[in-house]
Amino acid sequence: MGFKSIYNNIFMYFYAGLTKTSDIRQDRGVIRAQVGQNVTLQCFCQDAAVTFLSWYQQSLGGKPQLISTQMKHSTEADIYPEYKGRFKVFAQSGDGSNHLTITDLRPSDSATYFCGILEFNAIEFGEGAFLHVK
Repeated sequence: MGFKSIYNNIFMYFYAGLTKTSDIRQDRGVIRAQVGQNVTLQCFCQDAAVTFLSWYQQSLGGKPQLISTQMKHSTEADIYPEYKGRFKVFAQSGDGSNHLTITDLRPSDSATYFCGILEFNAIEFGEGAFLHVK
């Protein structure tokens, strides 16, 4: 095996590691709910390399806003001040769950919600779920 083959094998090994996608699963598609109802958006990630899980809200035409952050092996999430009260995160460190519950829905809660993970200093998002409150 020549130097070029060894170099290519090493390059492919590291390249494959850099392009790895995490096992993040979240509710997706359109979720319809009525004003005043409660809704829970589910997110799971069992990748051992993940250090933080988070939730983001992106209103139509807006930037994603951070709702919560949680260390993966903790059951406590930090909810950002503008979301405290009606937004809660339920997590279990053993199964990698990180579910967002929104109570007493309002029309202004209509947005796309993304579950995000931090792995190797890179943020990766789930597919997103659009919550339509009417």
